[in-house]
Amino acid sequence: MVEEMDRSLSKFLYEFLPGNTLNHAHIQASGRIRSVNQRTKAGQYVELEAPEDFLIGRVKEHLYRWPNSEELLDIDLYDDVDIVVPGGAVYHTYPRTFECPQCGMFIRFDYEDEREIASLDSDSLFSCDNCDAKLSVTDQLPFVAICECGAIDQLWAPTHSHDGTELNMKLDRPTTRMSSWEWHCVHPGCSESRPFMATPVSCPDPACDNDDLMITNHTDSSAFYPQSEDFVNAQEGLENIDRTRYRAKVISDYVLATDIQYPSESEIKKKAAELLGGTEEFMLADEDEERRAREQAKTALLPDREEHRRHIKDWLENRSGFDDRQKASLTQECYEYLSLTKNDEYRPTGDYTANSIQELIESPEKTHLTESTLSSYRDILNSLNIEELHLIEDIPLTTVTYGYTRVKSEPQNVRDAIDTEASPAQNDDPDMANPSDPEQVDLQLNTFTTQSDPFPTFYAQEMKAEGVLVKLDPEFILDWLVENNVITDKNRPSPDDARMWFVDRIAAPSRYESLVDEQDKTHLRTNERQCISRHVYSLINTYAHVFMNTMGSLSGHQRESLVERLMPHTLSFLVYKRPDTDQALGTVLTLFEERFEQFYTQLQEQATCPLDRVCYADENGACEHCLYLPTMSTDNTNHNLGRATLFGGRFDEGKPGLNEQEINGYLSL
Repeated sequence: MVEEMDRSLSKFLYEFLPGNTLNHAHIQASGRIRSVNQRTKAGQYVELEAPEDFLIGRVKEHLYRWPNSEELLDIDLYDDVDIVVPGGAVYHTYPRTFECPQCGMFIRFDYEDEREIASLDSDSLFSCDNCDAKLSVTDQLPFVAICECGAIDQLWAPTHSHDGTELNMKLDRPTTRMSSWEWHCVHPGCSESRPFMATPVSCPDPACDNDDLMITNHTDSSAFYPQSEDFVNAQEGLENIDRTRYRAKVISDYVLATDIQYPSESEIKKKAAELLGGTEEFMLADEDEERRAREQAKTALLPDREEHRRHIKDWLENRSGFDDRQKASLTQECYEYLSLTKNDEYRPTGDYTANSIQELIESPEKTHLTESTLSSYRDILNSLNIEELHLIEDIPLTTVTYGYTRVKSEPQNVRDAIDTEASPAQNDDPDMANPSDPEQVDLQLNTFTTQSDPFPTFYAQEMKAEGVLVKLDPEFILDWLVENNVITDKNRPSPDDARMWFVDRIAAPSRYESLVDEQDKTHLRTNERQCISRHVYSLINTYAHVFMNTMGSLSGHQRESLVERLMPHTLSFLVYKRPDTDQALGTVLTLFEERFEQFYTQLQEQATCPLDRVCYADENGACEHCLYLPTMSTDNTNHNLGRATLFGGRFDEGKPGLNEQEINGYLSL
């Protein structure tokens, strides 16, 4: 049965995708998405505003981590990628295996049978070949066999031979647990039986030799994991992200975008007097002479941006252990941070509103909050060691879904070389790069292609979201690193150099990676950059999870509806409400405007976990009962977390180089 579906558009990024199976809400039949149609508006196809070359390039950067990356990264395949804004889907019945309620016979139909029956406009889907009984959706067997390679197959009843005739076996279900189910021979007097879960199922893909597929209900999450990537404020210009000059410009603009770099009035006056020949000459200068001297002084004191960009360009070209993928990611991160902090050059187009708590405190006329309330908010920011907290409406988001996996959502035993200089313990032994069972099938990422069109299709949507951007105080982070013996006062950077120091020192992991070599953590005590990265990234990630848990409990949003965006090089994180869930508007921003004190109290309560002894002893202070969040809401899939980074306690091996198992928390400074 073929149905044209027009549903909530956001579902086309996670559910209504080619190859996914689901239950049709109207006819209640199980089915599979056969194809997706492009959305139209006023008779025209809807096109993305984001630069497609940038989106395609950034998606390709995420393909290298999969075992089949060599095939996925075939350059020719990306010469003709389609990015489709979906608006409808073609759905057909699946699985097409039915169990006759009258005789127990299992019947399996093919797609041509389905098309032929659908064209007859029959009230029922199929008829039993054995007794001609009508089959309804309640007789549809919902189970499928799935393979790590991405293949999916319908189940078929095993047969038992009697007098040379193969008879289909019946399925006996004494309980709801599949482990108790058995196949029984239908021949009178025959006691032949086989456990349902022991039924061997081979992969239908001739190129795959897996003969032990996973059997599950087709609606189980393991049957289809969409792989997607979110982009903040993807605008024209980002297609230049692969150019070193553009990268140097963006990174330089971030490094110089701090008040510390701008001269004070006294500095300008002192420099102007120097240019005029001394203090006395400055005092005797007329109005025009003083103005010109001040302008020259300001120019002399401000950093030379072109010179600074050349310096960043040299750093990008010569920084060891820093590959092209990481340079692009760093550029994108700095770009997104600048675009969210009211930088005019990077400001999103269209409707966009961003105000910081600091701006409300400094300009009380812009808010209805009382001065005493604003004063308490200042104290809370200081207590949380937060340098900036921005409240943002209409954050431009672009979500691109580029493929899917089955059985598991993330690649196993695939380690990314985050920073080859900082991570000497990773992948040193090529024989240990993938120590999995040699008979185990590698998890494959499948792109959306067809036999007639080998070029991948990406599905994308552009939406607006509301959220908060939090930037931690770099001086407090440096204090925290010194207290925990990660760095010393001797190698601590000056305030003017702090931004570039963190940009250079932080190694950001991929979505599925921990910054710790789980088999040998000793390099954390000997490699400063790796140690800094592990501590700072874990702190930022933990803080974001604590923010999300607190926001969810107070705003009424489910945790699945909140998403984090980590920006570790800028010591920042963004938490926004997924625009396609929990349709209440304004609750995120209202929480921080009206209930910041309550938020602060609730956040402190997350210092403990219901399973604290086990959580700290076995889970490094992060588990399902405290910090873990739904995978689709996280940037790092619940890796690099530890409540001790924020509140103090046991973390990794304790303070590097010291015989202390507990570290000091960032909030205890």
